[in-house]
Amino acid sequence: MVQETLARLWAARWRLERGALLGYGVVVARNLVTSAERQDAMRERHAHRLADPPAGADPAADVLAEEERTALLAALAELREEDRQLLVAHEVRRVDTGKIAAEEGVSPGAVAARLARARARLRVDHLLALRRTELPTPRCRPVLDALSLGDRRRQRSVGAAEHLLSCPACAGLAEPLLTRRRSLTALAPVPLLLALPGRLWSWARVHPLPAAASARGRSRWRWPSRWR
Repeated sequence: MVQETLARLWAARWRLERGALLGYGVVVARNLVTSAERQDAMRERHAHRLADPPAGADPAADVLAEEERTALLAALAELREEDRQLLVAHEVRRVDTGKIAAEEGVSPGAVAARLARARARLRVDHLLALRRTELPTPRCRPVLDALSLGDRRRQRSVGAAEHLLSCPACAGLAEPLLTRRRSLTALAPVPLLLALPGRLWSWARVHPLPAAASARGRSRWRWPSRWR
């Protein structure tokens, strides 16, 4: 457990500010202990079974996949409309950042930064919807957003290190947000966007990218902000 904790700390070190490493290490170690206890209890409960279950189609996989799609749709609905349209344009329609930047009259770096923030929020909303979790304090969301974005400066400003040690809810969400391992929470929204049912594609077709004015001085199209 100590080795696994250190390995996960090492893997996440660039996404955490230095003060948060201790809190994250405690979270990882606690989760490992809990997981080991659950595995031991499950082994004891099923030790009397001598035959393995037959291999075949796993009906639970279909249920989990449907839960992922439902959670992702709920997470997309939580995004601001301009962020959602940007993600759909880039991830579903495969429009590159350079073209989006030219249409909006901004730099490709600004578009990339917006995409990073939108993905970070989408990961948090997806995880909350997938686990059906209600955040207990107003401080939780800024901490989770900073962890998901990997912004160490923001982590320091919101006191992520202290919050992880004092908030069980965020402690349970921190590791999947940082590791982004699909085996933990299936937080891979980019591939899932391509596998969503026809509802998203239908939504994308009726929300085409605007053709922004390219000449200086012409009125620029602005993303609607009725969601937030």
